[in-house]
Amino acid sequence: MGLRASLKSVAAHPLAKATGVSALVGAVIKLPLVVALVGTLWAQLGTLFTALSVTAFSIAPRVPFIPTGLAQNTALVVGGLFVVKLVVVKVLHSLYKEIQKSN
Repeated sequence: MGLRASLKSVAAHPLAKATGVSALVGAVIKLPLVVALVGTLWAQLGTLFTALSVTAFSIAPRVPFIPTGLAQNTALVVGGLFVVKLVVVKVLHSLYKEIQKSN
């Protein structure tokens, strides 16, 4: 099973759909719990990626009841989000510096 097929199976899982819909609804109507949870997860992406990558690539292959493919895909998605976060922060910081220089 390739990475693309694995990601499709993860995205097609009912729990993934329920999580996505509830996050979208929470963001639209500004549910305080959902907003706080998403903000906390976004702030801790680096720590979350570290924990998930250790679990997915070191522990899961040796422990039979942890689904290795799902753990690895989750770690890769969180790692990708972490890279996006770093790039966005860097771009916004550079933009802020340019605005400060021009004033």
